Amino acid sequence: EQLDKSIADKSLSANGYVLYQLSVKEGQVVNPGMELSKVADVSKAKLTIFLNADDMKDAKNKVIYLNGKKSDYKITRLWEIADATHLSSYKAEIIIKAPNYFSDLMKVELK
Repeated sequence: EQLDKSIADKSLSANGYVLYQLSVKEGQVVNPGMELSKVADVSKAKLTIFLNADDMKDAKNKVIYLNGKKSDYKITRLWEIADATHLSSYKAEIIIKAPNYFSDLMKVELK
């Protein structure tokens, strides 16, 4: 009874995060390490782009334009090994402020 009350008094909340999937149901037995839910950090977004060999040259120092507008963003992570799926391309990530809608396509230019 005390355990039930303790559980009932708990709530899950955090600014900048969204719970988007519960992987278990009430009463389900779980094992240690089992995924219980999926939570997304919506306080920022990650743009993933693929660069050709020419774009790789000095990529971290180039100015990034998003949808034609100059930004202050920089490449935050750059893989120097060609991507297995996008052959002859190199993966790069840019962390940006949270957009109004996630999963939107953006035009990204490096100049």
